[in-house]
Amino acid sequence: MAARSGLARWLPAIPGIVKNDPWWTDPKDPHRLTYVTQGVLGETLPRHYAYNPGMSEANAAQIWGTAHASVIRDGVSPEAAAETALKHIGAILAKYPVEQT
Repeated sequence: MAARSGLARWLPAIPGIVKNDPWWTDPKDPHRLTYVTQGVLGETLPRHYAYNPGMSEANAAQIWGTAHASVIRDGVSPEAAAETALKHIGAILAKYPVEQT
C-alpha cells in the first residue's frame, strides 16, 4: 500500500480504503485523522481550474515562476512582475469566458 508506506504523505483516492483500514483513522495520530477527514472523508470541492480551462493553461505557462525569475534575475520590481503576470493570466482567461448564472 504505497500511500500507507509513505507515512500518509499521499491519500488514497478511494474512500473505501480509508474506511476499511483503521490505520488511517487511528485517534492516536490526530494529524493523520484530520488530514484524512479533510482530504477523503469530508466534503471536497474541485480545484478552481476545474471550472475554467484557462486556469490550466495559465498554470502550464508557469506565469508566476516567470515573474519570480524576472525579479530575481532581471531586477524587475515585484510590483511590475506581478502586473505583467496578471495581464498574461487575464489574456489567457479572456479566451475562455465563463457564463454567469
